[in-house]
Amino acid sequence: MEVHFTHKLAGGSALLVVAVPVKEGAPGLLEAFADAPMAFKRDMRRKSPDLNKFLQGGTYFAYDGSMTVPPCSEMVTWMVRREPLTASKTVIDSITKGIMAGTSGFGNFRAALPLGDREVRVMSAQRGKPPIPLPASEPLKEPREVFEGDVSARSEEHTSELQ
Repeated sequence: MEVHFTHKLAGGSALLVVAVPVKEGAPGLLEAFADAPMAFKRDMRRKSPDLNKFLQGGTYFAYDGSMTVPPCSEMVTWMVRREPLTASKTVIDSITKGIMAGTSGFGNFRAALPLGDREVRVMSAQRGKPPIPLPASEPLKEPREVFEGDVSARSEEHTSELQ
């Protein structure tokens, strides 16, 4: 299993995804997500773990790649942690059940692709100064993005109903 922390450039479309692999083992940081299938009922103010701990002390492989969901645009900088975190089988099963429920049983949208000619950089996580604030830009609005794949899927459903 892998946890993705996805960050979008304010006022732009570029994404940074930090991927943290998880393997079965001792209970850990993911225990707060044991109720994944019921996530809509979660009070994140009470149960949220310190997300910095997912990233601390890791070594990361960084490369330019694409989104893992349609339209799979090549606009993502990936940072993949080398060292996996651990979670109990119960928590992994619960999160898997939540993912399957949220994707109509489909699960992952895309298989891993070959490296091709991409350059892979190796980086270490280090706690440092907070990022320099960006100059003011347009205020962020309510997200209204719909992935083309989702639109296409809905269009096909409506088309088949009409036929």
